[in-house]
Amino acid sequence: MASSSLHPFLPQDFSPSDLASVRSAMNHLKAAAPHNPKSAKDWYDCFCALSDRITDHQTALEIKSACHLGDPATEHELEIFDRDIIGLVLSQRASLIRIYLESPWQKAMHADDGGRLRAELMRRQRTSDARLTELQLQENSLIRQYRSFVHSAQTRFLDTDTPLSVVVGKMNDRSESLRRLAYLSFWRFVEAHRSDYKRFFCDLAKLRQQQANLAGYRDYESFVYDDMGRDFTPDDARRLRKSIAKHIVPVVSRFSNRQAAKLEFNPRQKIHPWNARIWQDVFPEAQPCGGDQDALTNAFQAAATQLHHVAGQCLEALLATKGFDVFPRHRKAPGAFCALRPKLGIPFVFGNFSVSARDLFSMFHEFGHAVHGYCSAPIENTLLRSPGLEYCEFVSTTFEFLAHETLDLFWSEKGHAQQAAKFHLFHSLAFIPFAAQIDEWQARIYQNPEETDELWSELTDTYRPHLDWHTDAPSKSVDVRQTRDPLDAAATKGLGWCSRPHVFTTPFYYIDYAIAQMGAWQIYAQVQTGGAERKATLQKLVDTLFLGGQRSTLRLFEAAGCWSPFEDATVAKVASIIEATLNGSKV
Repeated sequence: MASSSLHPFLPQDFSPSDLASVRSAMNHLKAAAPHNPKSAKDWYDCFCALSDRITDHQTALEIKSACHLGDPATEHELEIFDRDIIGLVLSQRASLIRIYLESPWQKAMHADDGGRLRAELMRRQRTSDARLTELQLQENSLIRQYRSFVHSAQTRFLDTDTPLSVVVGKMNDRSESLRRLAYLSFWRFVEAHRSDYKRFFCDLAKLRQQQANLAGYRDYESFVYDDMGRDFTPDDARRLRKSIAKHIVPVVSRFSNRQAAKLEFNPRQKIHPWNARIWQDVFPEAQPCGGDQDALTNAFQAAATQLHHVAGQCLEALLATKGFDVFPRHRKAPGAFCALRPKLGIPFVFGNFSVSARDLFSMFHEFGHAVHGYCSAPIENTLLRSPGLEYCEFVSTTFEFLAHETLDLFWSEKGHAQQAAKFHLFHSLAFIPFAAQIDEWQARIYQNPEETDELWSELTDTYRPHLDWHTDAPSKSVDVRQTRDPLDAAATKGLGWCSRPHVFTTPFYYIDYAIAQMGAWQIYAQVQTGGAERKATLQKLVDTLFLGGQRSTLRLFEAAGCWSPFEDATVAKVASIIEATLNGSKV
């Protein structure tokens, strides 16, 4: 990417946080419509430089906010930046798209992309109306309020006021008694604040539907698909959900029946929700690296290099730029994410991970995003640097599966490493129907936002029929005297939509995780063959990372050696791979 000094519209003293500076650059772009090949190239280069500088500053603020939770100065700075700079960008976006689409010199602006960028901008043009700006800023403000609410939330757990994020972690504890206590403690908080969750969602849904109506869309789902520039349609997502219900849900139910037989005195042959993602037989018996953070960091470095030399180089770059901030500390936000830093060309991985098996796989997931961003960073065309979110999630989820080859670096006893691998595989299986459930809930709820709980309860019977929402029969390993609680599990059945921030912050994102699983299991099956095929499979995957968003989702999946995730035959094949793998059969 050329430096800003080469662009007359972005002088050396340009500041992405200064409203006058950004407005001046925007006005120049609007006034200087390309009139020959060179001016067209200069115009687009300037647009890319401006976009990168604004994105880079926004990312820096978001990282700072996550690392210093609740800092008033940072929050104020983010609020001002969102109101002034992002507000200006949103209001001018349609004008800049129009200049690009109507320019007779468009072919001179950047390398030939087969018309991909033009097609995407034509879709996004409808969602970029300047009249939407105020609604979008209101939506952003409400999302910040929601995040502040959940990040500061505490609930009573083991007679102590405990952050909600800590309690969530305890839901994956080896002890079933502790899992049950954590589950009921978490949902006690949600049930007590049901009106807050519902208010946040209904207010957001209203703002989002208003945007769709103003832009001339029949529903918000169609609007957001275009706004995200997706390569697939709501009908594709519906086909995938139907296939998951047909092929994956029965597999989950069969394994859950086996769990229930060992864990619970349960005549219904179902499993309680606090056991839903725990396969007790393969629960890891020890923490990775004995619970030591430094040892885990060293092992992670060795694992990255072992996976692929590009992954090893990426981690070195992250560590050298202090871009691998993954362990807990005071005033650090919960959760995890990977942020791209265009100016530096090296991503930033943020996490609040404990040294546990579950969080180790989450660390590999975020690192997968980082490797992807590291490979695509050199692409000069800003708008083609990142693929669709579904392919990003496919890559990062695949890194979780590839991590299996390295687990002996984290557990000295081979049996423990094998337990961790199988635990992850079962965890992935149990997650797929949940991802589909969230997507169908979102596809239907915007038609009637008030029916949040009723619709979620209905869809739970479709996608998770193996769960038992009664607490009349205690589990074999639970001392009822220690777990008596006024909240019955049945009261939580309709509240599951509250548990994922994506519902509030990034609507219609969650189907991407189901798409990712369809591809990741295919790659996993291929690398299990070992030898030359494993090496070829891994190299094909890595090669797609350098393409960024220069290919469609399906073409990227094809280049990685995967069948389309939207075909029923693909989901059926993945279901058979999962069942054979978890049963210990040869795939």
